[in-house]
Amino acid sequence: MCLWQLVGVLLVLSLPALSAAAQPVEPAPAASAAVTDDAIGTAEQLFEAGQFAEGLRLLNQAARQGRRNHVEYVRILMTLARFYERHAGDYRRVAGHLREVRRLKLPADNPEVVAARQLQRKIDALAAKYKAEDKLLSSAKSYKKDRGVLERRIIDLEELIKRRPDYPKLAAAYHYVGDSHLQLEHYRQAYQAFEKALELKPALGFSLPTPVRKDRAFRLWVRGDLSVAVWAVLGGLLLLAALLFYRSRSWRTMGVRHAGVLAGLVAAWWLFFRGAVWLFGSQVTGHPEALPGPVYRYTAIDSPMSNELDTLFIYGLIGVLGAFVLSVGMAQLKPRWTWAFANATAVMVLCAGLMTQFYLRHGAPTFEPAAEGRYPYLKGALYYTLTANQDPFILTDPLGHCRFLETIKEMDEKSVQHWFGRYAEQCKQ
Repeated sequence: MCLWQLVGVLLVLSLPALSAAAQPVEPAPAASAAVTDDAIGTAEQLFEAGQFAEGLRLLNQAARQGRRNHVEYVRILMTLARFYERHAGDYRRVAGHLREVRRLKLPADNPEVVAARQLQRKIDALAAKYKAEDKLLSSAKSYKKDRGVLERRIIDLEELIKRRPDYPKLAAAYHYVGDSHLQLEHYRQAYQAFEKALELKPALGFSLPTPVRKDRAFRLWVRGDLSVAVWAVLGGLLLLAALLFYRSRSWRTMGVRHAGVLAGLVAAWWLFFRGAVWLFGSQVTGHPEALPGPVYRYTAIDSPMSNELDTLFIYGLIGVLGAFVLSVGMAQLKPRWTWAFANATAVMVLCAGLMTQFYLRHGAPTFEPAAEGRYPYLKGALYYTLTANQDPFILTDPLGHCRFLETIKEMDEKSVQHWFGRYAEQCKQ
């Protein structure tokens, strides 16, 4: 054999080894298992610490990276399924993860496959045992405005809670009790129900908007109590003004001069108010949706959106009249510095109470909307209008709201339904 033939034979024999060396090296099963162990262990520690979002982020990241290794992928799926069962009470997502485990068709004796079968049997048994309760809970998901229906729903759900304290979806039942109380404007009861729901399932917010509704109920509860307190202060000032005015017999000495002073105060308030509107307001001549935005919410007088502005003027006018009556009623106080101090204090409290009440009744409902509020994008005292071809919610991830697809038909805004509907197929995957 010549030298060239020998070289050719050696090259042919070395090709398989060179080809194997050129192929990417798959990670060893032990290394993949170690990565999964670390992700699951860290996530479970975060769950115990109440850091549910961070724990889910780690598990979802590990699931994306380990899809090709079905054995480790199934371990992550089962960890997710157990999380949604224990901490969130979201059995729909549990069932979805179990379906994914069955789809992978691993050996029947795999420990996680065995655990998946056991969990599926448990869910099926619970569904059969609590069929009537699940039906009631499903009916509570529909949005209703009728007070009678909402009150009946609260009674039925509270009866379910008392009758079935072992019901696995008890946290969801508390959520819908709170939701019904919230629609009935029973804010204290709503807050307490939402708080109880989160005590039972701390991660319930991953399946229902309980934390958002809880914060809203608390805010409205405090606002309602504050409104009652302000009305009490204003009522006390009104009673004080009437008593002082009657005791001083001021009407006997009132004449043209007092009428002129009152007219001057009203005129001064009107001029001040119009000047402020002229400086800071903006005229709206068409429908708000036709504007490019941003525009001021409180717009110029006589514009289509000046209702709050008119109300603010009336509140200020009441303050001017009240200040005049208090001043006349206290006119006989001696020495004069006592009259000046008492009058200034009473007028300041009166005006502060009126402006607080105005904000609670007209400002806060406009500028502090809930997550499903009326304005798509809100910042300070400005709102931005959107044209028909734009998404109704900017800076949000629609895939993060897939859990709302079941109740999307109950929403009034068709644009929001359309926006969610475009991502419906992705959510089902």
